[in-house]
Amino acid sequence: MEQADVAQAIATLAAQGKAPSVQNLRRAVGYGSLRDIIKHRNACLTPQKEDTTMDTTTDTATLETTPVPLPLTEQAARRLQTAKEARNAALRARDYSRSNVALDYQVRETESEVRKAQGWVDQLEHSRDQLRQAIPEAARTLLIEESQLAALVETHRKAEARQAALVRQARQDLDRLRTDLLTVAGEAVP
Repeated sequence: MEQADVAQAIATLAAQGKAPSVQNLRRAVGYGSLRDIIKHRNACLTPQKEDTTMDTTTDTATLETTPVPLPLTEQAARRLQTAKEARNAALRARDYSRSNVALDYQVRETESEVRKAQGWVDQLEHSRDQLRQAIPEAARTLLIEESQLAALVETHRKAEARQAALVRQARQDLDRLRTDLLTVAGEAVP
């Protein structure tokens, strides 16, 4: 079991709004002992101090940055490779031994891990392909929505300009009528 698997499971659970409990992590990772899961979970959740080093040539302190986590597809491929290597080692150990039940059990366990890892790889590749197909559609949808917004704003601007012209004309008509009434009858209307 690798710490990266547990870190990814913690991120997945956080995205789902679930707590990174040992049981949730065990279900998310799909393999590993509770001891290892607890150890890796604690290592992931414990805040790490950032090391500062002094660059003597420029007299400035620089922070060492943590590496960017691997994409899920690469993590899955590594997990699959590790599971295959463990299975092959178990098969070799069983071949050198005669009728050892513990080795047979170990082979079955490692084959199960390979199937789980392969399932994760297949699931991630399927998700990757779906995302690749969904992005152009989402881009088209965004373009349509933006153009509809621009058209709506333009239509609203034109309607506002027409209405403002009507208000100006109505105000001029009212002022002209008041002026005419004052001229003809000498009456002033408020």
